[in-house]
Amino acid sequence: TMLIVGNLVGGNNTYTKLFIQHIWIPFIKKNPAYNLCIISRTLPDFMDENLLARNNIKVENYVDNLPDYYSKSFVVISPVMKKCGMQNKVLEAMSMNKVVIGYKDSFSGISNSTNMKHYIGADDANDFSSLLQNIVDGKINLSKIEIDARNNIINNYDWESLINQQ
Repeated sequence: TMLIVGNLVGGNNTYTKLFIQHIWIPFIKKNPAYNLCIISRTLPDFMDENLLARNNIKVENYVDNLPDYYSKSFVVISPVMKKCGMQNKVLEAMSMNKVVIGYKDSFSGISNSTNMKHYIGADDANDFSSLLQNIVDGKINLSKIEIDARNNIINNYDWESLINQQ
């Protein structure tokens, strides 16, 4: 299972919808054994049960134990397509020893992070699709990225100070 975590409103809803249309649906046609779980407090506007079921997508709008979902996921996907500050959900995934794949710009606010060392960053949708395929084909060392990303978070971030900034 691959995982997307975030409240699907505004841009997050748009980016996730674009990810599903342009990356996930073509990917799942070649790789039908994989599933996508989306966790969002708000149910997305693209909630077509047939579309979701046909493409191995499950949407949860409330979970009791988010760490359990992280532990059962293969990788975490960040579909955000803009240059932005720190994304807490990305930091959260990295802190839980999960590789995060997304667009390069969405990692720009994460201190001391390097593409293919702390995260897997794509230039565009075609690159994202290729990287996702390389992940499932075992061409990327996920274990090393998980360890390096977690160490980067532990060494450079203090959750208490992040909470106080909100």
